[in-house]
Amino acid sequence: GGPQPAGWFGNALLSRLPILDVRQFSLVWPPRVYDGTEPSEPRSLTLARVEAVDGPMWVGSTHLPRADGADRVRALRRLLSVTSDLPPPWLVMGDFTMAAAEWHGDYPDVTVAPSVAAPSYPADDARECIDYCVASSGLHVDASVLDVAGSDHLPVLVRVALSRPSSR
Repeated sequence: GGPQPAGWFGNALLSRLPILDVRQFSLVWPPRVYDGTEPSEPRSLTLARVEAVDGPMWVGSTHLPRADGADRVRALRRLLSVTSDLPPPWLVMGDFTMAAAEWHGDYPDVTVAPSVAAPSYPADDARECIDYCVASSGLHVDASVLDVAGSDHLPVLVRVALSRPSSR
């Protein structure tokens, strides 16, 4: 028994690179039973450690709460706490539901891309800069919002180059 969720929510990661490890973290606590409303949607961070050309790195996907500002800030803090415990390099992409300018000044060691905020939502008349990626220092990240239909958000193309010291 008990009520069943009306839908399923989550984050997806697709990779051509070999996946070495996968982890998922709840960003809103306590978890809520989905009742058909946005505030009850589960919010999480999904991470995969992939074998990149220059060695392993963590790559993640997230979608923060939109309706409740306090939940959104708590979820962002939880996400940044989790990533601060990861060995670099790492990168998390997603719908942050707020502009990076609202919080990035408190976390100067985190890279945000696109480096110049670009509107990505809603797709049919983009006005909000809420889709972007955050990364550890040492990654060269180039990101741009693409004007391509397919979702209620415009997609963000992210290119990453690792900056590792040469071993001698």
